[in-house]
Amino acid sequence: MDEVIQKDEAGGRKGERDEKERAAIIERRLKLVEDPQSVVIAPKTREGHVLVRLVFGLDRAVSRIRLRAGTYVNIQDAVVCLKKVEGFIGEFTNLVNSFGGGEGGGDGRTPSGFSYENFETKRMLAQMRNAHIIIPRTNEARGVVFLIKRFDPALLQFRNACTDFAKSEQLFKKLIETIRDFNVLVGELFSLLNIPYEQPRDIKPLLASISQGGIGSNPEAQSHETQEVREEGVSSKKGRKSGGIF
Repeated sequence: MDEVIQKDEAGGRKGERDEKERAAIIERRLKLVEDPQSVVIAPKTREGHVLVRLVFGLDRAVSRIRLRAGTYVNIQDAVVCLKKVEGFIGEFTNLVNSFGGGEGGGDGRTPSGFSYENFETKRMLAQMRNAHIIIPRTNEARGVVFLIKRFDPALLQFRNACTDFAKSEQLFKKLIETIRDFNVLVGELFSLLNIPYEQPRDIKPLLASISQGGIGSNPEAQSHETQEVREEGVSSKKGRKSGGIF
């Protein structure tokens, strides 16, 4: 009986720690949301979460390339890399439209109001477990973030309404290939800067699905996974590297 009581007490203390960590995460997010340049996105698909994590790397790399061009980075190399970024944004825009994400502007913004969310809406989104907050340093990253905000709900709706996934196989394959290209692009940008690149930890099984044909999305599992990322972000305090927090 005493042993059971001790276990319950230990569990209670652990629960209290979890609550404190959760409260610290929310407090930190709400401070970031106060920045008018902040963007809050809460993806419901695995692909959406991977894309957001790649955006953090894109923003960091493009910002540094612009700052170092002409000194630590060769001008021509910088131009080539930024052209590749521009090309990828065009490719991703076409993909978003193919999934029914609507026609947005060249910077990824849409008439639906994603680029003009009010402060209270951002605060509400920031408290969701699957939320990411980014304060883009570059127009490129900001444009991609708004594209993802269009894409994630469009992908979810497409899957829910799809009656013949076999006919959509090429479209899903293109989706994973685009994520692969994005990952390679960010890796190239980091290489130009001579900075080690750590790709998103959950991207490998996603890319492996190209050959396996099992391209899917598990929001429940992803929610648990992103909760762990939230906790890591608070303990390591690395979120500000890319202008925001996971």
